[in-house]
Amino acid sequence: MDTDVLVVGAGPVGLALACALLQHGLTVRVVDKAARPATTSRANFVHARGSEVLDRLDALGDLPQESVRAMTITTYAGNRPMMRIRFGDPGLGTAAPPMVISQARVEARLRERLAVLGGRPEWGSALVQAEQDADGVTATLGDGRTVRARWLVGCDGTGSTVRKLAGIGFPGVKISERFLLVDGRLDGDPPLDRSGTSGWAHPDGVLGAMPMPGDQWRLLAYDATFRDGKPSQEESAGRAC
Repeated sequence: MDTDVLVVGAGPVGLALACALLQHGLTVRVVDKAARPATTSRANFVHARGSEVLDRLDALGDLPQESVRAMTITTYAGNRPMMRIRFGDPGLGTAAPPMVISQARVEARLRERLAVLGGRPEWGSALVQAEQDADGVTATLGDGRTVRARWLVGCDGTGSTVRKLAGIGFPGVKISERFLLVDGRLDGDPPLDRSGTSGWAHPDGVLGAMPMPGDQWRLLAYDATFRDGKPSQEESAGRAC
């Protein structure tokens, strides 16, 4: 056997699993088809249970100090607040506080912990085939390499290659909505409240602003041009150019 466990997917789930397995004395390899770690605007909230898991993996580090405690959501109509919701209470001083922090930063912290435990993600290594027998699995990667493992674990997202190769269905209804995300700095007068998320209702969809570490903001906007999972005519024209 080349390894006890081959983990496909170097996102937060795959990295956390790899760290846990290494802590229990198993050998692990992590492969991912991406050429490098993602840096785009993605998830940005770690709930209390997620903080507990990171702590148990010794991967929490100084993430609580880096994060923002945005525990309110205020919805506006124009400049008038219509609704305000508060959730969680960072003042309780729990060992596992909810955190507003970039997914990219959480993944970086998990990779740091993985390296301490003796592992590393193998980027640019897509799984293309897997054959199971009585003793384990033989996995074939995109560059022709094969990996022999006792267990193959799919942590490769909604379009999981592992799930497809195993013949496991993924029932459900496709979400036909899309939101645009961007992280950056804002200039405003008056400035927005960094104690929570602000959202503005509009007939075309909501616009939201959530504070992020480093005086940055996450802006999210409903894409009203996206219908039934298909791009708009303008978007299609833009792709054709």
